[in-house]
Amino acid sequence: MNMCSSKKFFILAFFLSWVSISCVSPKNNCLQQIFDRQQMYFSSGQFQMAIDGYNQALEDYPYEARILDNYIRTVENIKGAAEKAYNSKNYSHALGIYTILLDNFHYFKSFRNSLSFNKNFLNLKQKNCRIVLSEIQVNNAIRTEDFLKAIGSYRSLFLDYENDRSLAQSFSATISRIYQRGEVAFERGDLVGSGRISYVLLKNSDLIDRSHLSFPFSKTLLLERLKVCGDNLTKKGLEYYRKGDLKEAISIWKGILEFDPENIEIKKAIENSEEQLKKIKK
Repeated sequence: MNMCSSKKFFILAFFLSWVSISCVSPKNNCLQQIFDRQQMYFSSGQFQMAIDGYNQALEDYPYEARILDNYIRTVENIKGAAEKAYNSKNYSHALGIYTILLDNFHYFKSFRNSLSFNKNFLNLKQKNCRIVLSEIQVNNAIRTEDFLKAIGSYRSLFLDYENDRSLAQSFSATISRIYQRGEVAFERGDLVGSGRISYVLLKNSDLIDRSHLSFPFSKTLLLERLKVCGDNLTKKGLEYYRKGDLKEAISIWKGILEFDPENIEIKKAIENSEEQLKKIKK
């Protein structure tokens, strides 16, 4: 190759190199912007935005391996954030992240074999979070004696995990705990408290039956307890009524309505007594 040909060759090579760089560079810049944006979303906890961004990027650049690699890495980091929250017992936050991964799992179809987890893992973690959060809600409800809310916390769980052993154990412990509260209340003469618990258990008898668990009570026993509490409180209210203490009689009868809200006779007795009180005050 002579000097002139050599010079032409190097000029051509330089030109082709410059053209190549000028074409690739904008693409690299664009990809870097995509990666930086999704990293920003991840760092700020906007995991759904990060996933959406990578899904869009794969549509725009379907054959770009770097996008897929970064997508996989980001999904793994999102799962790591969920695990960190779970291990820190921040179950509400963990549940939110596991749910995002589950809701988007169909987007991971092309690379799910490259992930360190699968859909069954996410379902298990989601279930564990929901049960633990339900137990926390139940304990708070029992503490405030909102037994209807305590049992109601299990309804949605039973729809999704009816045959789950850990859920059954949690439900069994809760029902037994509430029932024992009713027994203690009855023994110390708190007929309203005892009646209210019997009423709540009866109101949720469908859920109790569906659990297929054994408990130290039956519907018949609960109905008998309601009758005993109602009859005794009715008599007690009448005693005060006959003594002329209408205010106390009304208070006692209103207690009956907490576990027998459709008792027409008691409602009428309260109404009549309140009318008499108004006349006395006049």
